[in-house]
Amino acid sequence: MEKFSIVTKVVGVQYSMCDYDIHDLNPGDRLFLIREPDNTVDPNAIAVKDSKDNKLGYISRPLAERLAPKIDSGYILVAIVKNITGNEKIGFGLDIQINSTSDT
Repeated sequence: MEKFSIVTKVVGVQYSMCDYDIHDLNPGDRLFLIREPDNTVDPNAIAVKDSKDNKLGYISRPLAERLAPKIDSGYILVAIVKNITGNEKIGFGLDIQINSTSDT
């Protein structure tokens, strides 16, 4: 399996219903990518969750279309917080780095 690393924004962060504000995350925090094949809006949907299982948002549709088949075929992907953007006045955003764990 090919190794890769991608930095991307999480979409829908402003609509997430977390128990805490997104700014409570820190660069380097591990996140989890969860496939949602039964998602009625997008069968390639990949949710981004924190360690407490709070849904933070989603991977963008174009990227999810590329990554969903990889996840479904056994790729192990690790996501970490890269950057928190914005502020309380304009709203927060979340940049993550997605890495494949190995090429075996």
